[in-house]
Amino acid sequence: MANDILSLIEREYADIREKNLNKARANLDAAMRDDEFASAQRELKEISFLLAKAESYDGDENEVKRLKTRKNALSEQRSKALLRLGMNEVDLSPSFDCAACRDTGFVSGKPCECFKKKWVAHAFDGSGLDERPLLTFANDDLKKTERGEKIYAAMKKYAENFPRVNTRNFTFIGPVGCGKTYLASMIAGEIKKKGLITMLATATELNQLFLKNHTARYGEKTDVMGALIACDFLVIDDLGAEVNYNNVTVEYFFALISERLAKRRGTVITTNLTLDEIADRYGERFFSRISKNKNSAVIHFDDMNYRNN
Repeated sequence: MANDILSLIEREYADIREKNLNKARANLDAAMRDDEFASAQRELKEISFLLAKAESYDGDENEVKRLKTRKNALSEQRSKALLRLGMNEVDLSPSFDCAACRDTGFVSGKPCECFKKKWVAHAFDGSGLDERPLLTFANDDLKKTERGEKIYAAMKKYAENFPRVNTRNFTFIGPVGCGKTYLASMIAGEIKKKGLITMLATATELNQLFLKNHTARYGEKTDVMGALIACDFLVIDDLGAEVNYNNVTVEYFFALISERLAKRRGTVITTNLTLDEIADRYGERFFSRISKNKNSAVIHFDDMNYRNN
């Protein structure tokens, strides 16, 4: 499955790159049908070659000056011709969808950010996870306690500074209706506005994906776990509401949180469970990751109610 995704992405990049190259080629072909442009274009190539040769081999200074003057004149002639044709210099160069990798998917041999986004998107295809509309802090109209206002302000600042933050994992603990999911969605929405990859999924949805992948035959396994680890910001909503499957639930959630912390990804977990219940249900190692790790923080919502009355 992973190889299938890679092949699919490679074809996408090839198609995008060819489309953008063809557009620039078509513009040049159209411009070359204009005598003024074509004349300037052909002479520019010749002058540029002669100038490079003269500069490389310590040519006569007067000749270098003459060639530069002529090149500037031809460039101006070329630009005026393009303007008359309703084009400019930019139209003759490929306008890539991603300037960083020039629609290749790689920068200096490493996957580009656009490649990562494509990989995550394809990995989630057919996963059943819906693309949820996320909130932002501009949507907030909830009544909050004084402590709630402080937490709200801190999380807003966190979202503004992300990904340049130290804390990578937050666990929001509190009863139903206290605003955990609402706040988590606003954080995710603000981060998504930066063009970063965000995902909000319930623990039940993730658990079902883990089970499906765990029991799938080798050739049918997907890279959903890799995509969940790779996304910049992940909200795991309502941890503890999912069914506990042997050899799946605890193991996969632990692996997910551990890897995201190791790769310095941002995560918010919302749960109705207490810390003791989390330790009992998911084990000491998971509990340690979310409560004792230097990059993790637990926020209790017990004495707050974000709901409007």
